[in-house]
Amino acid sequence: MHFAKGHLVRSTLITFLFLVTLPASLWASTKAQVQDNIRFRITWLERADLFIMEEQVIVVDFMVNFYNDRLYRPAWSRSFMVADLIQVLEEASDEGLFPNDYHLGTIRYLHRLPDKSASQLADLDVLASDAFLLYTFHRMQGKVNPENLDPNCDIGNLMCDPGEVLLMAVRSRDVRNSLAQVSPMHSEYAHLKMALASYREMVRNGGWDTIPHGESIKPGMDDPRVPAIRKRLAISGDLADPVYSSHTCMDDTLMLAVINFQKRHGLFADGVLGKASIDAMNVSAQKRVEQIQVSLERWRWLPQQFSDYYIFVNIAKYDLVVVRNGNRIRHHVVIAGQPFRKTPVFSAKIRFLVFNPTWTIPPGILAKDILPAVRKNPGYLASRDIRVIDSKGNVLNPNNINWNSASIRQYQFVQSPGPNNALGAVKFMFPNKHHVYLHDTPGKGLFIQADRALSSGCIRVSRSLELAEYLLNDTEQWNADQIKSLVASKRTTTVFLKDQPDVHIIYFTASAWEDGQVYFLRDVYNLDREVWSNLSNPIQQMDEIK
Repeated sequence: MHFAKGHLVRSTLITFLFLVTLPASLWASTKAQVQDNIRFRITWLERADLFIMEEQVIVVDFMVNFYNDRLYRPAWSRSFMVADLIQVLEEASDEGLFPNDYHLGTIRYLHRLPDKSASQLADLDVLASDAFLLYTFHRMQGKVNPENLDPNCDIGNLMCDPGEVLLMAVRSRDVRNSLAQVSPMHSEYAHLKMALASYREMVRNGGWDTIPHGESIKPGMDDPRVPAIRKRLAISGDLADPVYSSHTCMDDTLMLAVINFQKRHGLFADGVLGKASIDAMNVSAQKRVEQIQVSLERWRWLPQQFSDYYIFVNIAKYDLVVVRNGNRIRHHVVIAGQPFRKTPVFSAKIRFLVFNPTWTIPPGILAKDILPAVRKNPGYLASRDIRVIDSKGNVLNPNNINWNSASIRQYQFVQSPGPNNALGAVKFMFPNKHHVYLHDTPGKGLFIQADRALSSGCIRVSRSLELAEYLLNDTEQWNADQIKSLVASKRTTTVFLKDQPDVHIIYFTASAWEDGQVYFLRDVYNLDREVWSNLSNPIQQMDEIK
């Protein structure tokens, strides 16, 4: 089609007048031109990696679906929405995340340009959408995929749909409130965020000095390190009096501060400053910040909300808490798996209890523990009430077995109920692929130890019969006396729970509670380092949301 010169001039003038009178929200270009530029970028993204000003678009499938559904119309044509997004992304550090993972610098640069071309507006739109989607996913499910770190990790968080959140934000024009709905809603998460802010302030103020090692300092002793210890504990809030006295005696006030510090760090709280306590004091404030960030990430792996009734087991803290309607009803100390027999992280539901359980010894424990003991002492099995059963169900005489023969792999080794049984008087069953459960133990003296990574993977529970009585919640048939009578009978009995709580077995080395106390625990399984490495490194293409 051909146009006369005059017609072309008039057309150009009309176009110019149209452009300069467009609403400010469309800046300096037409919506159609921006739309065409977005179409080009998304079409490219469907076929290959897309880089915009050296920023890679990460959330591929959600981006393609989002823009295809809206026929490539811009989603961020209102300047105030981009400004809100920038502010929200700047606050990502409050969640323990990293603002630069979300194209923040480039989005800020494009937003500040006074006159944007259609191409630049399209770049801004696509990057803003990708940043929103990625940040939403991280807020809802975490930046690090726990199953990439440990294939046995199975904690039950459902795959989120960040596209729905983006659609809600665009429709409501409310970026902040849309994102506010996708963070974990647990009170512990909120308290950890406050702890993160507090410890970052300590870092900004210089943290604390290293305390030299030496002889253990007991209450009443004089030691030249005491003034430095007093200052260290005042910085972390364990010593209420901020006046740093120069006297070198470990008085009662300092002893109480040491005990509080020891409790917060999972140490034996005796008020004596030995190597373990000094080591904990010498972990830098920056390392504590990173530890909090790792725990915030682990919260994001969990469901956004728990049910009204659940049991929470923190492996690193060696404790179990029963929560009902948001209230912590019961607390039990536990024994968890040894570092080379780790208790796995997962979620399930307690279905039934077994009183006076038998224990069929698993192959790993049989090979590593039982058989070597039997070969040294043939009477070992009888002393622990362990029967050897063949494939036909016959009980064999241990004295007639060749313990070096390969045939022993065909036998079952079953420990009878009673005081010697490794599972104690009761086990709490929540069927799972790991074959892990809660149970009693005859070795109750181990519960007083500070480091309780001592089991073969299952979780031993203190005061287990009290926990069983609570879970059964039936004062007529299952009160304490009736439970004790059943246990004394050694009769194996299975009881299904009418009200079945969820159980979440998780690993947190930092936690915070309503009282403002922040707890730091030893990374007994050495898991934090890899989580931190993945959390702090720049984001790459994410297969799980492509």
